[in-house]
Order: sequence, then structure tokens, then C-alpha cells
Amino acid sequence: MDYLYDWLDNLGNINNRMVPVIAILGNHDLFDGREISLKYKKLFKKYIDKLNKLNIHFLNNAIYEDKYVRFVGFTVPGNFYYDKDSLNLEKKFFDDLDYNLFLGKKNKLNVAITHNPVNIVNDDITNRLSNFDIVLAGHMHNGLILPVLDNFLKGNKGFIDPTKRFFPKISRNSILVGKNKYLIISGGVTKLSKASRIFHYGNILYPMEITDININKKIKK
Repeated sequence: MDYLYDWLDNLGNINNRMVPVIAILGNHDLFDGREISLKYKKLFKKYIDKLNKLNIHFLNNAIYEDKYVRFVGFTVPGNFYYDKDSLNLEKKFFDDLDYNLFLGKKNKLNVAITHNPVNIVNDDITNRLSNFDIVLAGHMHNGLILPVLDNFLKGNKGFIDPTKRFFPKISRNSILVGKNKYLIISGGVTKLSKASRIFHYGNILYPMEITDININKKIKK
């Protein structure tokens, strides 16, 4: 864990200038299969307390904002990643949250961060997140599209998703989900986790992905 803490903390060191690091949980951070494991329940508070002492803002359905940017981080419950009715579960999840989380600021860039991008393109979810300029997500591991093919296969379709479904439609790149509003899906650091057993060694074929986003929105001071 100390290696992870150091890595996260050092992300904020940009040319010897400390900048905020925003973090949310994904399905493997807290969840063991479909349920929250007892092991992670015990470690969770210790894990978060340590993060909060570093240069890291952990957003568990919470807000971080500075002079120019407003981040809202959502922690989608673990069973949403596997349930066939995940769309309706996610609708209810957003409906039950504090309304203030969804209020954008006109004089700031409004960014939502949620791990699972699959349902974001649904009209009901898009409308719920309508005040955000950008929605950042991951989870899909770039659809396991090989880098040699990634430059030729445009669009958002992948080869396989984490639930082992072939040709997922929402797995990579950016998607316009409204007027000047984008869903951006990061391919992530690791494409094949150790849970994939022998296939884990296939990571040699997939480079680490870091997404660099250039913002052109004018922010009023």
C-alpha cells in the first residue's frame, strides 16, 4: 500500500509545484466480486484516512473545487458492474444522491468522475449529468483493443469488456453526449489484472495509458 500512496502523492508534483490530485474508487478498490468483502470493510477507513493526509482529494459522492474547476466524484456500488439491470440501478443511485452534487457552476469547468462509463450515454443518465462539461471514466481497459489496431479502429467499440461481453459499444475514446459535453474514457494503467490469471502476462502487449486533456473553455474570473 505504501507504494500506492507514494505513487498517488507524487502525481501532484508537477515541475516541483504541488497541484491537487483527485481520486475515486473503482470496482476493484473496494469490492470483491459482487459484495463488499469483510477484509476491505476493515481496511477502508484506514485507506481513506491515509489518502486524506496526502495531497489527494478522495471524492466519495463528494465535491472538490478551486477557483476554476469543480470536480464531483461518484462511487457507484459494486453490484452495478455485474447486474443485468444496472441501468435502472444507476438511475436510482443518482436520484437518491444529494441534489447539490449535480449543480454546475457557470464560472467554472464542471467535471464528473465515475468509474463505469457504460450507462452514461443513456438519455436519463445524460440528463442527470447535464450540468457537467466533462465526464471522466475508466473501467473498460480500452476494450482490450491492441495498440496496433487502436489507431485504425476509430469510434468507441472494443473487443471485450470486463464482464467478458464481446464488442462492447462504450469502451474507449471520447463521446459527445450533449452540446459541447463529452464522456472521456481512459484505457488505464493496466489492461489485464491478476484476476485474469495466465492472461495477465498479456499486459506486455498493452502500454500504460495516460490521458492528456486540453481544455478550451473560457473561465470567467
